[in-house]
Amino acid sequence: MDINPFYSPDGRQIAFASDRRGRTEVWLMDANGGNQRQLAPLSMWGHFLYWTADGMAIVFRTDERTAIRIVRVTLADGALTDLPIHEAGGHLSFSPSEQVMMDAPGHRRLRAYPVDGRPPYDVYAFENPDVRLDYPVWSPDGCSTGAEPRGADLWTPSDQYH
Repeated sequence: MDINPFYSPDGRQIAFASDRRGRTEVWLMDANGGNQRQLAPLSMWGHFLYWTADGMAIVFRTDERTAIRIVRVTLADGALTDLPIHEAGGHLSFSPSEQVMMDAPGHRRLRAYPVDGRPPYDVYAFENPDVRLDYPVWSPDGCSTGAEPRGADLWTPSDQYH
């Protein structure tokens, strides 16, 4: 199974998830399909696979030994860096500045995770159990965040996230 393809910012490479070695892992290939290779010796979990804006690294979620980890792997040397701990990590998105990650833990809250290690904080929460938040996104200028609560968009100002 080869799934979730994402083009690099320059369009020359594609990162994707593959289970060709028995578990889902992050792989990389040239845009024409050639030069396929495993990028990191870790399992990948969820739908989150993100190219950094400079195209030099990929960020993904792994569940090694049942602990949630958000990891950045550098393409040049495969170096791994752990990003701040998350309670969910399945629907992450980065702010345009790449300084804050947003997630929807429990599908009820929008939660911000500063990359510099400051404590995470809730941006928005629903009490109604029938509401489900998924896939947070950022406006291009980083001034608002949104998520899809079952068929409708929710947007909230986020000036502090620049």
